[in-house]
Amino acid sequence: FALQLLVLSVGAGATTVYMRWRIPGMMVLAFGATAALLVAGTVVTLLQGWAELFGWLAAIGIVGQFTLLLGLALACAFGGYLVIR
Repeated sequence: FALQLLVLSVGAGATTVYMRWRIPGMMVLAFGATAALLVAGTVVTLLQGWAELFGWLAAIGIVGQFTLLLGLALACAFGGYLVIR
């Protein structure tokens, strides 16, 4: 359920951006998301925190991981709502 809700929220948010700003909005969204992922990966790599990150994900278990996915889905849904408004 959590994965399906996340995919639905991401798709709805991306579609909302496309319907409002067309190709320029999609380019900004794609480049912004890529830049955010690259910066996050760089920070974790420079701090040598991959082992701690994976250890924490293992420690919170499957329920905690799906709770994180639901939180991410909620953030994407809220972002799509803000674009519509």
